[in-house]
Amino acid sequence: MKGFKAIIRADIDRVFANTEEFFEVMSVDGRDMRIMLDTDSLNETKLQATAKTRYDGLYEANIIAYIPAADYGPKPKIGKPMTIGRKQYIILDCFDEAGVYKFTLQRHRI
Repeated sequence: MKGFKAIIRADIDRVFANTEEFFEVMSVDGRDMRIMLDTDSLNETKLQATAKTRYDGLYEANIIAYIPAADYGPKPKIGKPMTIGRKQYIILDCFDEAGVYKFTLQRHRI
């Protein structure tokens, strides 16, 4: 009989990180991996819900990204740059939610 954690890990691959349903394969830091980008969660967490223009002329936008820990590897440090596709972000936060990293990312551009 499988333990609860083994069942959760199997569900991450079969259900939650399924590329036919929720996730897509994108280049993250030069490696293809499963990812789900979410801008709606920002409303729930009361972070910046929409992109804004700062007074210094920089455009700033926050997003949430979910990546299976098995795909990404060791948990990264806060402040590390992350490239998704051709867009560069800074990691503001990272939580391990039962084998899936939940990243809060911020992007700056002029």
